[in-house]
Amino acid sequence: MKKTLVAFAVVIALLSAGIVSAAEQIVLHQWDWHSQPHTSKAMDDLIKAFTEKYPHIRIERTYYSFGDIRQQLLVGSIAGNSPDIIIIDNPDHQAMAVAGVLADITDYIQEWGQADQFFEGPLSSTIWEGRHYGLPQNSNTLALFYNKEMFAAAGIEKAPETWEELYEVAKKLTTPEVRGLHVCANMTEEGAFQMLPFLWQAGADLDSLDSPEAIKFFTYIQKMVQEGIISLDCLNMKQNDIALQFCSGAAAMMINGPWNIPTVRDNATFEWGLALLPYDQKRASGLGGENWAIGAQTEHLEEAVAFILFASEYNNYLQAIRTMERLPSRKDVAQDPAFEEDANLALFNEQMQWAKARAYGPDYPQMSRIFQEAFQAAMLGENPETVAKNAAARMQQFLK
Repeated sequence: MKKTLVAFAVVIALLSAGIVSAAEQIVLHQWDWHSQPHTSKAMDDLIKAFTEKYPHIRIERTYYSFGDIRQQLLVGSIAGNSPDIIIIDNPDHQAMAVAGVLADITDYIQEWGQADQFFEGPLSSTIWEGRHYGLPQNSNTLALFYNKEMFAAAGIEKAPETWEELYEVAKKLTTPEVRGLHVCANMTEEGAFQMLPFLWQAGADLDSLDSPEAIKFFTYIQKMVQEGIISLDCLNMKQNDIALQFCSGAAAMMINGPWNIPTVRDNATFEWGLALLPYDQKRASGLGGENWAIGAQTEHLEEAVAFILFASEYNNYLQAIRTMERLPSRKDVAQDPAFEEDANLALFNEQMQWAKARAYGPDYPQMSRIFQEAFQAAMLGENPETVAKNAAARMQQFLK
């Protein structure tokens, strides 16, 4: 370990001093899905600042869609074509570490000495069996967006707080042209991220899918579809699609995250508001976010680590997180006044106290797929008790 860290320090010192020649310039390849203008700008600004400090390193970004990047990482790892730097969805992190896709950077993280500045939940998603495989890049959760003008026209004075109120308000706002509620319910982790809070709010979890509480969840979402409150189109829409539909006036309410605040702010032609997620037995939301990781096959481990540590330093991290309009995973950054002065971010920060991590271990991708197929089956009209029974039986193999 000591020799490795000394070599790392020497490499960074040479780069900082500009001693390494242009002929020895290193190219790092980064894979991410940050295509929205504000998130892409945050990435580009970080890279620009890093390469200005270390001019003999160049970083080239490759974009993959959120739903494709996990499979591309697995395929790339097998083919020997994996990136140096990776943005990875936090529930996939442990599974990717177990699959051998990610580099163990424990020694570098310990030498850096700032891991304790991160909240336990996000940081734990980067750790497997006590070893560090990355660092949290940002956190997020979900809240209820609503069209204030539609609420006012219907005589609705406040956002719904419970499942019962959500159903009543959404039903009242549903017309032939407008859906009462849009949620992402597609067959990807985006859909699972939006549907799991409903399951948790009902008092169930992935290890109790045949419980009365889980059956209540499946019944509730089925009823919303059958009564036209939620469109079956939601089974194929991404969260960004949901946001654009809300902005167009096609839905009176939607569930979405802080990354779509700029989309709504820039595209909605009506006054809109945010509220905590309505709940049933208890409040709950999902802990989302992305992490930095290093590809296990990288030939430039020290330089790749240098970049993610640079991106995770207080000032660089704060600037990036504010540009992205996400929530910080660093405790000290979370104390910055910007996250209280902005009413929208403050609402999401409040919701974070009920945010739950998808910390189900390396089998989570398979468990999530079972859950995705189950909630879609319910929304498509299959008997909720049958859905629950079948899903619980399939889930059993992954429960320990």
